[in-house]
Amino acid sequence: MKKNITLLTLFVFALSLASFGQGLNITISNPTQDTTICEGDTLILQSTTKFLNNDFNNGTIGVGWSSTAANPVFNNPCGDGPVGIHLWVGATNSATRTIETVSYDLTTGSACFVSFWMRYGRVQGAGPCEDPDLPDEGVHLQYRTNNGPWFDFPGPNLDPIGNLMTVGPGYWTLTPGTGGYWTAIQGQAGQAVSTLYHWNEYRVEIPPTAVSTSTQFRWAQLANSSTNFDAWGIDEVVIGCTPGNVIWTPTGTTTMNDTVSPVQSTEYIVEIFDTLGNSAMDTVMVYVYPQPRLAGDIIGYCGDSTLIVTLDTTVMCNTIDFDGSLIRMLDPNGVGFPVINAVPINCQMGMTNQFLIQTLFPLQNNGTYQLFTKIGNDANTAISECGSLVQFDTVNVTIIDCYDVEMDLLNVTVLNNDHPEIEWSFTTDTNRAHLDTVFEAYYIYRSLNPKGPYSLAGTVNTFLDTVWEDPVLGTLDVNSKNYNYRVDMVFNGGNSSSSDSIQTILLGCGDFGTDTTTLEASWTSYWGWPNPDYILEEKSSAGFWNVIGTTTDTFLVYPKTFDSDDYTIRVKTINPVDTSLVSISNFCTYSVAPRDARVTMPNVFTPGGNYPYFNAITANDSTTNLSEFQGYIYNRWGTKLYEWTDWENMSAGWDGNGHPEGTYYYVVKARGIEGELFEKSGHFMLFRREE
Repeated sequence: MKKNITLLTLFVFALSLASFGQGLNITISNPTQDTTICEGDTLILQSTTKFLNNDFNNGTIGVGWSSTAANPVFNNPCGDGPVGIHLWVGATNSATRTIETVSYDLTTGSACFVSFWMRYGRVQGAGPCEDPDLPDEGVHLQYRTNNGPWFDFPGPNLDPIGNLMTVGPGYWTLTPGTGGYWTAIQGQAGQAVSTLYHWNEYRVEIPPTAVSTSTQFRWAQLANSSTNFDAWGIDEVVIGCTPGNVIWTPTGTTTMNDTVSPVQSTEYIVEIFDTLGNSAMDTVMVYVYPQPRLAGDIIGYCGDSTLIVTLDTTVMCNTIDFDGSLIRMLDPNGVGFPVINAVPINCQMGMTNQFLIQTLFPLQNNGTYQLFTKIGNDANTAISECGSLVQFDTVNVTIIDCYDVEMDLLNVTVLNNDHPEIEWSFTTDTNRAHLDTVFEAYYIYRSLNPKGPYSLAGTVNTFLDTVWEDPVLGTLDVNSKNYNYRVDMVFNGGNSSSSDSIQTILLGCGDFGTDTTTLEASWTSYWGWPNPDYILEEKSSAGFWNVIGTTTDTFLVYPKTFDSDDYTIRVKTINPVDTSLVSISNFCTYSVAPRDARVTMPNVFTPGGNYPYFNAITANDSTTNLSEFQGYIYNRWGTKLYEWTDWENMSAGWDGNGHPEGTYYYVVKARGIEGELFEKSGHFMLFRREE
């Protein structure tokens, strides 16, 4: 991994042709644009308040200058300068050799300074590098305020101490020069040992007298012989002020420098502000090139034995182990799943962010496999420009299309004695949402025989609809035949899974209308769930369903009710595990006719004989269906002789004791079990047995 420490210098300057608020304008001079580093690298962010910062490297005077009367050139006619291209005066004709800046407002700054590199020409004889050699041919550093007269910077005027090299770059200055004028000297020998005639740095504090809301600076050679004489050059010109307050965001650092080690791409902001509420800011975006990692989870397909692994950054193709040992896998049960090969793909200039791995066995189980990185057999993982692939970085490999679908026909029932309804479900280890995306239809088949043949009865095209009513069959059908059903799910281009079959319950109605006191119900068996309990239910024409019996057999005998009405019966069975599943048969009906009340009285009465009491005749239902009875006996003169209420007990009647033979009269008042009232009367003969 490359471990670079990058120096970012943030410069503050203002470049307007009017007055500038110094120390409150920020720009980035190095680097000149957003930068990229490796994850884990360190950046030293550095700020300074330079409101003029000109290195002339673009081959022009640049911004920040209002006059170029010196007519400078930017082609380094006399050799290299400190950095790149520099400004050179004297090689071209110029009436006045001055270079002036725009006006600056120095009142908002503090500790302002001017810094630059300079040298005089040192060639004896006319030409673009000819030396200034008279005392008044040196260069002045001057200032003026509010367009007033120009003044030299106050002394002391000291030459710099440092570089005497004639070939660069690599120039250095031990002590920068100071002052406002540097006197030229005569003679090659003296110039050879003078720092004025070699590239050196000058740094001059701006005097209090120069502080104003409109201050200009200039470099001026007020005396020269002519073109191609008395040449000089400057470079790396900086005019700035130290800010009063600095803060870095997001770190919160309040010093000029900020050392950062971002772990992800980050925008850094430096802000400068003063006590007057003025502020300025600049930003730099630092992109972090990550240590390579697995890019994200993988969707696999049933039966695959190859997978494409994607990284979040590129690695060197030749660092991917061919034997696949840099990748390990676990199956959904956490058991090792061998990887036997790895091949880089889409290599560009020897780099790629993808490679193909091959597994020893196909992926044949739905679920989540784990894929993670490991040091390979070459004692390394895949390597990028910013380090090695992170060990034990893990992603999931999801397999969802191993379609293990089992259809389950849950129930078949007859709805309201009219038509069948069926309900089904399915189980699968496939992700249900994914199965929905490949679902085509449910196909419902019908047959009169459990073993078939089956014919298509209908389709359902909605994945979540698992209930279907047979629109073809009706009441006559469900009361005459059993119907068997089966459901198929079709998915993924024709794959299918079939349910078992279940038939409707057919309740036989053949003997229900016979005039018997018992009802013999029988029905066909149901195999929607094991060992069903059958419930026989009955209801009257205006009533509710009532249970009249339960059995595990397919028949039940029970007594008919005596109440006259129309009755309906049905058979049902309830799933003991899921009580919402109920299968109901067709309906059968029978009727109970109204029962007439009858009273039959004898016309002859023989006390002590076979019928020793006068009472209603009950043999062969001659008297029946009574709920109340009141009998009376009268003689021929209308005298009541006897009364009784029990018509079913013969001995409760009249025994005739003490009364002669002859004609007598009876009156019976009764109420039938259906509630009707009636009266019957007549006469009878009383005979006595001869002894």
